[in-house]
Amino acid sequence: MRASDIFRRHGRQEGEVSSLVGNSLKAGIHSISLTSGAKRIVLGLGLSVFFVPFIISCGVLNEIIPESTPTAQSIPANKSTPASQSVPNSQSAPAGMNVAASQSGGSWNNAKKVLSPQHPGHEVLGKDVKEIDIDISNRSEGYIVAHYTGGNDKVKLILRKTGERSGDYVYDLVRGGYDVIPLSGGSGTYELSINENITGDRYAIIFTDSFNANVANEFRMYLYPNQYVSFGASSQAVRLAEQLTANATDVFKAVENIYNHIVANIAYDTDKAKRASLGQMTGYLPDVDQTLARGKGICFDYAATAAAMLRSQGISTRLVIGYSGSAYHAWIDVHVDGKGFVNAIRFNGESWVLMDPTYAAAYAAAGVSAYVGDGTNYNPIYYY
Repeated sequence: MRASDIFRRHGRQEGEVSSLVGNSLKAGIHSISLTSGAKRIVLGLGLSVFFVPFIISCGVLNEIIPESTPTAQSIPANKSTPASQSVPNSQSAPAGMNVAASQSGGSWNNAKKVLSPQHPGHEVLGKDVKEIDIDISNRSEGYIVAHYTGGNDKVKLILRKTGERSGDYVYDLVRGGYDVIPLSGGSGTYELSINENITGDRYAIIFTDSFNANVANEFRMYLYPNQYVSFGASSQAVRLAEQLTANATDVFKAVENIYNHIVANIAYDTDKAKRASLGQMTGYLPDVDQTLARGKGICFDYAATAAAMLRSQGISTRLVIGYSGSAYHAWIDVHVDGKGFVNAIRFNGESWVLMDPTYAAAYAAAGVSAYVGDGTNYNPIYYY
C-alpha cells in the first residue's frame, strides 16, 4: 500500500510518520483559554489539515507481494501447547457480557462471549451543553461513550492522553448515535474536545474537558466492540466465529481457525483500494458482516473482521494502524495468556503478537506461507 492511498481522518500527509499535526489539539485548547466544560464557539484555526477525513486502502495486491518472498518461520520441534485459557461461562459472566451455551465439540468453550458497552449516565461530561453528553461511567473498563444530538452532520471528537507523544485520536460522531471510544492509552488523564463543521475542512470547538481514567485491565478494553471494530451478539461474524471454533482444543487452535478462515476466504479488493486512493471513500468504517458476505476487502476490513471474531471468543485483539515499511496499513495484535504457537506466530504470554491477515491472504494466494517476518518492519501508531 502506498502512503498516498491511506487514512486521512488523522490528517496524515504522505511521508508523515511521527507528529500528526503537531500539538494542534493541545495548542488549540490552551490558546483560546476555554474553561473546562464550557461551551464556546471558536474557529478551529490550525485544525484544517488535521480534519481531512481518512481512508486506509492498503494499495494494490501486486504491491503487497514483494518480488522476493521470505521463507517460512521455523517452529521448534518441541513446541508445547498449554492448557486451555480460562474463559467466562454463563454462570460467571460479568455484567454486560452475552455468553451463549457452549456448542463445542472440542475442549475450547466456543460459546460467544460478547461484551456490551454500557452508558448508564452515572458520570457524564457536557451536562450543560444540550447537543452532547460523554458518558465516562465505565472508563475503568477502558472506554467512554459519546452521544451527539445536535444539528451538524459533521462532528469530530478529539481525544488525547496527556503526556503521550502518539498524537490525537480523531473520531467522526454519528448524529444521534452512541459511539464507543476506547481509551487506548490506558490509565491516565485525557483531554477531549467536540468540534462541529463550519465550512469545508474548518471546524469549531464547542466543548472541551478532561478526565482521569484508572483502567483496571489493559487487555479487557480490546474485548469490547467499538466504533472501529463494530459487532454484536447477533452479528454473522460472531456466529461464524462460534462455528469455526466448535472443534478447537484450546485457545491457540481457536485463533488459528479464525485467522486461517479469513486469510483463505477474504480476497483483496483492488477496486475498493483504487476508490480509496482517489479520495472517494472518506470517513469509511468497516462493516464486518458485509466484508464476510462479499468475501473481499481492504486491510482495514481484514483487521476489523478478524478483531471482531476473535473478541467475540473472549480473545483480546486490538486493531492497529501504522506503517508497514513505508506503507500506511492496518493489522491486528492478539494477546493470549500462556505460551504457544499459531502458524509460526509465537505467543509468549507477556506481550501482544502481531498478525497481518491482509498480507497473509496475499501470500497465501501466491502459495507462500510466511508473511509477517519478525515484525520489525511494522511501526504501530494507533490502537483501537
